[in-house]
Amino acid sequence: AARRNMDGPLAMLNIKKGKIFSRRSEPTWDVLWFLLTDVSLFCYKSEYEAGIGVQPRRSFDLANASVSFEHSPPTLTLRTAGDAISLRAPDDMDADGHVLKTWADALTALIAKMAP
Repeated sequence: AARRNMDGPLAMLNIKKGKIFSRRSEPTWDVLWFLLTDVSLFCYKSEYEAGIGVQPRRSFDLANASVSFEHSPPTLTLRTAGDAISLRAPDDMDADGHVLKTWADALTALIAKMAP
């Protein structure tokens, strides 16, 4: 079984495919529960869903993935073989980006460990 490394709430940018945004519309950030194991990042609707073992809403294989971190505003981007997601802290409590940087560092370390 994959080892649980860290978990917690993060806000993921909701990209509505095929929907045309007006230039003034604000992007939507959905607060979801993320679980990082030693091989994947899993996304659940809530901590409760993760706890009762339902299928994750999304999963991201970390093999050959890459992570980038922007400081202003603090945003983490994870790119995997077939996907790219943008994450940020779920509220304004992480204005300095410390929480998100912890996630970025953990993801980067795991990806490096998996490299051939």
